[in-house]
Amino acid sequence: MAAKSGNLVADYFAPRVVGDRLYVIDATQDSVVMVYDRNGVQQKKIHLPLKPLKMTDMLKAAVIKPLKESWTGQTPWENFEKRLFFPNQTPGLDYFDVLDRKFVARTYIYRQDKVEFALFDEQGRELQRLDLPFTGRLSNGTLFCFYKGRYFFLRENPEEEVWELHVEKAW
Repeated sequence: MAAKSGNLVADYFAPRVVGDRLYVIDATQDSVVMVYDRNGVQQKKIHLPLKPLKMTDMLKAAVIKPLKESWTGQTPWENFEKRLFFPNQTPGLDYFDVLDRKFVARTYIYRQDKVEFALFDEQGRELQRLDLPFTGRLSNGTLFCFYKGRYFFLRENPEEEVWELHVEKAW
C-alpha cells in the first residue's frame, strides 16, 4: 500500500455561519467567498481582491513550523514530512471571518510585529486595511478575535509565565 500524501493548505477555510447564511472560502479559487442559504443552495460568489501567493519555501516553512513543533505522531517527523504536499499557490489570506456585515481576512503582509487584516463589504469591495498585532499563524491556533469593532488578542508574558489579554480598536 502506497503512503498517502497530505496537503497542508486546506481546500477551504472554516465555514462561517451568520444568521441563515453559510460563508465558505474555496482555497482552490483564489479568494472567492461562496454564500449558501440554510438549504445549502449557493446564493452567490464574491471575489475578494486579494492576490494569490506563490507557495515559496519560506511560506512552506511557516506552515510546517507549528505542526513540527507540536508533533506527537508515532512516525518520526522526517518520515511524515516527506509525504507533505503543497499546491503551487494559495489564496492571499490565511484567516477569514464574517463580522458586523463585513468580511475580515488576515493577509500574509507583515510589518515588524504586526500583520495586515483587510476588511470588505458584502459585495467584496475593500473598506479598510489594518495593521494589528501578530499572534501566530496558520495551524498554531487563533489567539485573537474581533468583537464590536475591537481586536482582542492573547500574548504570552514569559517573564511572569502568564498569558495576557490585550485589546485594540479595529474599526
